[in-house]
Amino acid sequence: MEAILSSSRLAVLLNGTPGPWISWRRGLRQGDALSLYLFVMVADLLQRLSKEDGSFRHLLIDGPCAVLQYADDTLILFRADSSNAIQL
Repeated sequence: MEAILSSSRLAVLLNGTPGPWISWRRGLRQGDALSLYLFVMVADLLQRLSKEDGSFRHLLIDGPCAVLQYADDTLILFRADSSNAIQL
């Protein structure tokens, strides 16, 4: 992953002629196809770990905490307990 992120380069086209190469130092460009897959992998791992832990409880019912995910947002609903927040 580090090799992919550190080897990214771009060139700006001006009237169809590419300019000099610019190297990215860190992070992904907005709209990079890889950013979607990275988010999905991390979001899935976060959801699995929170469900497997078992100590996070739903705030209204006696069950595991609710993890809601849509597009690039994640909402985790759990009981308002400082130990849960620290553990998360």
